Amino acid sequence: LLFPEYRPVSQGEMEEKGVKSWLVIHAGSYEYVVHLANWEIYSTKLGSKYLHGRHVLDSTGENGPENLPVPEGNMEEGKWVEISGEVIQSLDNKLDLMHVIRPGAPILEDVAREWPLQVNLVPNGTPDINYALIINGLMTGGVGSGDKARSQDSWRIVFGFNEYGSPTAFGAVERCLGKKNAKAFRREVGRIAELLCAAMMRMQLASGNEPIYTNNARDHKYAANLRRRLHLPKDSPMRADMIAVCTMKICPNCPRNKEHLDKKNPEDLHYNRNGTFSAVVTDDKGHLHLLQVLVASRRYAVTLGKKGVY
Repeated sequence: LLFPEYRPVSQGEMEEKGVKSWLVIHAGSYEYVVHLANWEIYSTKLGSKYLHGRHVLDSTGENGPENLPVPEGNMEEGKWVEISGEVIQSLDNKLDLMHVIRPGAPILEDVAREWPLQVNLVPNGTPDINYALIINGLMTGGVGSGDKARSQDSWRIVFGFNEYGSPTAFGAVERCLGKKNAKAFRREVGRIAELLCAAMMRMQLASGNEPIYTNNARDHKYAANLRRRLHLPKDSPMRADMIAVCTMKICPNCPRNKEHLDKKNPEDLHYNRNGTFSAVVTDDKGHLHLLQVLVASRRYAVTLGKKGVY
């Protein structure tokens, strides 16, 4: 799983290749445009349904948008929020809808001091992660699969729970990768998810908004099960109910990414958030890939005792 090799790129390398990508989130009457940095963590507060999408600039207009986004009919003060790739820290103190941190963000230093994380930040601020292990593992047949609702050029796997409360996807990883590689893959995913959850909790504190992941009974039932299977310690700050791992090539071929509607269960305000760790890496051919690890609190209705799937 270590070949081909992947390494993180700098902001300068992205600019040299002309890569411009952005995330759009429509949150009620608010619209957030977050331009891609070489790596970042963002945390979003969401309702039961939200429209969002990751876009890559495509001068031909064949697979993606031809132009960068501009505000249209949403010019009221504060209704259009745009965060450039150079901003190292952006906290949404007022609305609590979107928090973003990048390399060099002061919050990262706070996170490193507060928790004994499994991931270290090397001198240039980049997380010490084995990107090849995750991407090669994810693209191994039977592990990751494409999601046409998001992009036909992507691979994705979700670690969570089915409608009976049993963990999902772990067996498939072991069958396809073998026990040794599967353990290494799960461990690497866990390291990133831990950093992500710790950063999300710290952003909530720094922004002055309500804390997240406060239900210890819920944590014991779900997150603790994921921690054990991802080889994280019992006291790890990884307290999410679901973890998704995704990758897609963003250069030289632009993905046919679509804005799509996600459903989410907002039954617990302290869990009503999604978080994403996003990193741009390059392979040995110079192609750029976007690796993302996401955490959320989606649930099947049977688990919650409610009607319908959330």
